[in-house]
Amino acid sequence: MPSTSLLFDPGVLVRNTVCWHLLFGDILEFNLDMESLAIIQKPEGAYLTDRSSVRVLRTEDRELGLAIVSELSIQLWGRKANSNGVLGWVLQKTVQLDKLLPLKLLWRRWITNIIGFDEDSNEIILYIAHDIFMIQLESMQFEKLAVNDCITEYYPYRSFYAAVGGGDDGGEILNST
Repeated sequence: MPSTSLLFDPGVLVRNTVCWHLLFGDILEFNLDMESLAIIQKPEGAYLTDRSSVRVLRTEDRELGLAIVSELSIQLWGRKANSNGVLGWVLQKTVQLDKLLPLKLLWRRWITNIIGFDEDSNEIILYIAHDIFMIQLESMQFEKLAVNDCITEYYPYRSFYAAVGGGDDGGEILNST
């Protein structure tokens, strides 16, 4: 069993399991119902280099997924059952970042890292050179978030509050921040 020193990134809740990325692309899975651990091997055929960045995520259909960024390409993998009911990895999408994002030629030499993932909106946050981009994985729409040279991890959050009063009766709306 791997030591906790090999765990990277926050865990992702997928159905009744919590999954973490391990060194070299494998996944540690903790089954909440059975209280058991298992290791899921990385996909065969995944393009991984010593400079690749890997992130465990949930797919569009709420199953276990894996994003692998190598150079300027993202591979999106998902776990699917075959006709015999055996789970395996399926390559769902490959995205060439240099065709999607407005990158300068100089940046082709920079390491690209996954620095965050928002499970609710299915958005991945990438650090490329000194720019931070957010990509919505279903629509492939992107937004440049910032220019920064020292970010290592990004934790997205949502803030909301319930309005008290208000509405059509003319009452006062109270909110807190």
